[in-house]
Parts: sequence; structure tokens; C-alpha cells
Amino acid sequence: MYYIAWSLAVLGRRYWSKRRRDDVLHRKKFSFDPDRVRRLLDLLLKAATVVEPTHTLTVSSHEPDNRLLECSEESHTDYLVTGNKRHFPRRWKTTRIVNAREFLELLGPDVI
Repeated sequence: MYYIAWSLAVLGRRYWSKRRRDDVLHRKKFSFDPDRVRRLLDLLLKAATVVEPTHTLTVSSHEPDNRLLECSEESHTDYLVTGNKRHFPRRWKTTRIVNAREFLELLGPDVI
């Protein structure tokens, strides 16, 4: 199993961990077409800088979320955008953990 751990360091820079997990987008609750998910993941991987975390974290009680924190730490990410903040610290090193609404507010009205 691989882990998706792409996060934004600055606008336009995306990081993707070699420890990625792509089962999230295949969950039944989303009802996404598997071919579209595969194409999206292929596009994201082409646009991303691949990082390989140098160590394993055990910060989060939800083990898969540690992979996101590892990628964020390795890439010195400013923001990690997640739909579920409850297993994350508010900050991790240089990374602020936010949900999509908070991230859009940070970007401001002129960006979108």
C-alpha cells in the first residue's frame, strides 16, 4: 500500500511522498470513478516533487496520518490540508495543519 502525502509548501509547489497511500480516493463514500482517480493520481505525481522521508514518525494516534506528517517535515511544508484534523497536532515543525476552508481563507479572495 502506498501513501498519498502531497502537501503545499508554497503556492505552486507540491510534494509527494514515496510512502503514498492512494486508497483514500477509492473509498465507497466518495463514489469516484476508479479510472478518473488513477488519472488524477498520475497527474498529481507528474506535477509533484517526490520526497522520501528519512525517518518514521509516531506523532498521530492514527498511523496513516504519520505518513503525511513525515512528508510535510521532509519538504518543510507551510500547510498540510486535510479533511480530518482530529488526529493531527495544530502544527508540526514548520507545518500548520488546516482544513480546506481554512486554507482557502488563508489564500484570500484574490487567489480563487
